[in-house]
Amino acid sequence: MTNGHEADKYQGVVHSFNTERSFGFIRPNHSSQDIFFHSRQFRAKRTPQIGETVIFELSTDKQGRAVANNIQELSFVTQKQQERAKRQQAKQAYHAYQERQQQKTGMLNTLCFFAVGYLMLVTVLIIKLNLAKSVLVWYVMIGALSFSNYYKDKLSAQDDTRRVSEKTLHIYDLLGGWIGASFAQRLLDHKTSKQSFRHTYYKTIALNILIVISYIYYFR
Repeated sequence: MTNGHEADKYQGVVHSFNTERSFGFIRPNHSSQDIFFHSRQFRAKRTPQIGETVIFELSTDKQGRAVANNIQELSFVTQKQQERAKRQQAKQAYHAYQERQQQKTGMLNTLCFFAVGYLMLVTVLIIKLNLAKSVLVWYVMIGALSFSNYYKDKLSAQDDTRRVSEKTLHIYDLLGGWIGASFAQRLLDHKTSKQSFRHTYYKTIALNILIVISYIYYFR
């Protein structure tokens, strides 16, 4: 086994060990020639067991003979590798979550800006075409009701009590409450992940805008 940032590591089996003299030999998987090691190179706080699988590094002594250094139990190395892999996976999952959160926040911010811009456009059209200002009053009222229903549903979700139905929220959105809902979603971080809800929510926005445009066109 090789790690590009560390010394080459090899796998083998403890073939023999002299307890009195504190040295032994490892039979490597890649060779039939036993390799000498001293107990001080065995990293576990115990005596090496004959037959156990170990991971080690190769070096040479003063006479140029191969010796094993930094000897570790295979089970210990495997456990550390698994723990390192889990930490890496958790780190990657966290970064992916952060990226999704940033994308979601950007989308919600865009929706709020769109809502404000749309409301300003409607205001300009009403003033220029001298239409009834009741449309603006309605948007404010229904938007406040929609926001309050999203807030109520958020609290119900946290307290595990009776929720406000999605159908009710969509009806408010369709009637023009989507502007208040856009700010509720951004500020409360509620109803922002469920894709089926989001798709229906966008449809209510499109239908409401179509209704208002039709109203302005026919009653101008």
